[in-house]
Amino acid sequence: MRAPSLLPPILAAAIGREASAASLRSVCISYTQLALSELPPASLNAELPMLETALRHTLQDASSEVRQAARATFGAFASRWPARAAALKATLQ
Repeated sequence: MRAPSLLPPILAAAIGREASAASLRSVCISYTQLALSELPPASLNAELPMLETALRHTLQDASSEVRQAARATFGAFASRWPARAAALKATLQ
């Protein structure tokens, strides 16, 4: 899996509410969960700001399908970076 190089365009598609269909956003954030589960955290450090932005957007998405996928991805994110997850969660409440 070459996710470190593929992750930025996937995250960009997950964020694109106006341009993307809900099913595309859902698949993109689900792929992100796979990347978080399979790749070493150090290989994802450069993508953390964009990953947090994508999670923030998808956790608040209008589509319940996207929000459900985002919650699962957030769980994978929280297991890797608990402090960052707590800070992100605080911004959502």
